[in-house]
Amino acid sequence: MLKLGIIGCGAMGNVIAKAMDGKVAVLFDIIEEKAVKLAESLRFKPKVAKTFDEFINSDMNFVVEAASQRAVRDLSLIHI
Repeated sequence: MLKLGIIGCGAMGNVIAKAMDGKVAVLFDIIEEKAVKLAESLRFKPKVAKTFDEFINSDMNFVVEAASQRAVRDLSLIHI
């Protein structure tokens, strides 16, 4: 079974999550309110990770990176 994790809950993350509703296990965005709002808009409510570490340690088997280039850079620098 597909258990999708989505990093980035802006425009692209919203489109992907809504298209894959029911298969999204966890959402993460550096602006937590975006992830919460997206989770609330879905029929099947995914977990909202509060930190990147919580996201990475979540029960998922596929990750979609839908974050901005800056967010990806910032996250990568934190976890090097």
